[in-house]
Amino acid sequence: MRHIILISILLGNAWAFIHAQQPEVRVRYERNEDRKFQFYASSTTYAPVTLFLTFTKLEGTREFSIGMPKTYLLQYGENDLFTLRPDQENASISFAYKTSWRIGNMTEVPDTDFVYLSPIAPGKKVMANPMVSLKKYLNNKMKKGEKEDTNRPTGLTIKTQEGDTIYAIRSGIVGKIQDNSASQGNGRAFDRNENFVEIYHKDGSEAKYKLFKDHGIFVSEGDIVVAGQPIGIIGGENYEHGSHLRLILSGWFRPQKGDPERDIYNNKIYRIFIPVFCLPDNETCRPTALTRFVSVHPEAVIMQEMSKREKKKYLKGKSK
Repeated sequence: MRHIILISILLGNAWAFIHAQQPEVRVRYERNEDRKFQFYASSTTYAPVTLFLTFTKLEGTREFSIGMPKTYLLQYGENDLFTLRPDQENASISFAYKTSWRIGNMTEVPDTDFVYLSPIAPGKKVMANPMVSLKKYLNNKMKKGEKEDTNRPTGLTIKTQEGDTIYAIRSGIVGKIQDNSASQGNGRAFDRNENFVEIYHKDGSEAKYKLFKDHGIFVSEGDIVVAGQPIGIIGGENYEHGSHLRLILSGWFRPQKGDPERDIYNNKIYRIFIPVFCLPDNETCRPTALTRFVSVHPEAVIMQEMSKREKKKYLKGKSK
């Protein structure tokens, strides 16, 4: 029991370590012959990055307000931001600004009712178990006024068999992978540096899949994946409770009453949530403790975010 609790609390804090590994983001501008300033930003990660730009000084143009941050979603490579134009012809613009950024799409609020595929092969039985933070059971000192929140999940564990293929639960872009850090030794309870795949979705949510075998990941950073696509071979057979997938769904949400002020950034807070999975006969479920169901991968769920062109290409590929 002690090991299960240990996994819960450490997974709850794992996101902070991951998101502290900030990409290199650079903002630059060019002055045109007509005295306009074109702004650009570049990012070195395939994960989406939310950029905040705030002018601390701005004279000669009324297109922006001083002290009010502007938000931009950056993709890998160079991104056009905006153009500063002078108020009067041949006039000059004087400005100063500051920037900050976070990995992830903070311009959208994730849809927690979106229906996901199971990450396990169709026809297989699934056992999913949510994890929550349980500090008090680890004898961690609670801060004054702090209450244990056992309703806030830290992810899901999904029982697997050694060598099972893991599938993308939703379409998205692969932001980051790690494929050569599988833990060694038997009876493991938790290891922060296990192999993983991070996939970012269009609504601002992101999925992190953990415990792949070394060199068992099929996708690369920057790949566009579709729901139901195989992404790797699970490992974790050296863990105390056997092979399993650790699935963490998260995103940036609007703060709620009781959220720590220290965790709120630009009126958003990073939070993990439990997904809704599709079931046989068009049913759905959001797993609670030790939820069991049969995995299905309906075409309607796989194609729900595809354009007409993408659906046609997908169906043509299946017919071959």
